[in-house]
Amino acid sequence: MRLEIYNLRTTYITPAAQEKWSLIEFNKTAEKNKSTESTIAIHNDHISIENKITGTSEIYARISKDSIKISPHLLEVIDSNTRVSRQAILRYLNNRKALGDTIWEGVFTIGIGVLAKISKEPRIHFHEIPIPKTNGDPADRLTNIISARVKNQKVLIRFSGGLDSTSILTTCASVTETKNLLALTWFSKFDGASADLTNSTKIAKALNIEHHLIEIDEESLFQITATQSLPGYPTPALAFSKFLETLNDYSIRHFNGITPVILDGHGGDHIFLEYIDPFMLRSCVGRGFFRKIKEYCQLNATEFLKTTSKIIKGRDPENLNILHKRYRTGSWPRYFMTSPRSMRKNIIREALDEIGAPKMHQESKIFYPLLHPLMIGCALSYNLAELFNATNSRIPLRSSLSKKFGAELFNQACKGAVTSSFQKSLAIQRKHLTNLVTNGYCASNNLIDTEAFKETYETSARGINDINYELMKIIMLELLISHTHRRIGRRHENETIHT
Repeated sequence: MRLEIYNLRTTYITPAAQEKWSLIEFNKTAEKNKSTESTIAIHNDHISIENKITGTSEIYARISKDSIKISPHLLEVIDSNTRVSRQAILRYLNNRKALGDTIWEGVFTIGIGVLAKISKEPRIHFHEIPIPKTNGDPADRLTNIISARVKNQKVLIRFSGGLDSTSILTTCASVTETKNLLALTWFSKFDGASADLTNSTKIAKALNIEHHLIEIDEESLFQITATQSLPGYPTPALAFSKFLETLNDYSIRHFNGITPVILDGHGGDHIFLEYIDPFMLRSCVGRGFFRKIKEYCQLNATEFLKTTSKIIKGRDPENLNILHKRYRTGSWPRYFMTSPRSMRKNIIREALDEIGAPKMHQESKIFYPLLHPLMIGCALSYNLAELFNATNSRIPLRSSLSKKFGAELFNQACKGAVTSSFQKSLAIQRKHLTNLVTNGYCASNNLIDTEAFKETYETSARGINDINYELMKIIMLELLISHTHRRIGRRHENETIHT
């Protein structure tokens, strides 16, 4: 069996394994550039790949009958012969992603905090690395995490004015000189987000941190740039690719050519559960169950009987209108059998998968403090009943920060929204995006109802309702497929020229 490893360090190989595996390591001279947050151990009968919970990027493995390719870069393991996986696409469209899924046949992803074992058959099995609970004060924990990362660094904080980014900004101001900090807030002139801008400006001013406002360019949305490394699975961040490149370049210019540490608050709402599925309230049994249901109803402005029904029966089946009916498997049966603990773990897994997607080169120093393993362990030490009351969510984090830095900074309910920017972008790029989808993989393979897609597209583009989630998923999928094929084609052309 031929084994090719790109830009990753083989940490262990048994003497007997050297005879059984035909191992080839590429870029061995660039040892300093190799990942130290993953381990690859080669045994007689299997290979284990551990992507540590402290990792920053997912790893890809392509498995065929006679070879295995492993790399942190998707385009190093796929080629023009790699086909789209119909089954993975259907799981994606039904919101049933499996651990290790990519949209390509025979290609798997080892996400952050995942251990994969590849046998000689070959087959691959995945295991999530457990994150231990760690008791401690959330604000103190966050302070230690951020302090270790930003010391003597220029720092950009992506600042929405919400709880997560405010917690990061406030903590940064307490551990490093404010002259090294820049808070950057993006906004849409179409969203009427003046309350968010006022709040973020007020907080930055109170902390004496330089604060810049960047207006979203709607024409830059749904544009994937050349500097964007492509993931093996669609992510929401792809829609922001070109705009984020603009932000990253802006921050580098601001710091006179120095690439700053980028702090992003993504994941705080996942680990401390900003949005709680009613079904998860089952875990409150024995912890003032009926009182917590009443508090949940007050917090979310919903009816007691409606909430109780969802606790018993589970949530309503997902509303899929574009995917053809014969392909709608739904997630309800599996969802109903999932425990509240597993649901919480899945929410955290979703956040880890999102930050594990490949980054742009300007984001080499990006860091997500709220998804640090010590922060996740801290959040998991609180049971669901402790996370909310009738007036607030994420109580442990909010209370801890308020005690340390002052309650006036953490009582905001607003958070930046860009719904109208996406609606405007859909209107501007109507021809391009509708052609992309109606001529794309899903339509060509008759997986979606193109008329339903066009109708949903128009409704979203005109701002009649909120952006349709199913519509956005299909657009992201087709963007990823088309850009991946395009880059493979360019690579093939370059290889042909050089030969």
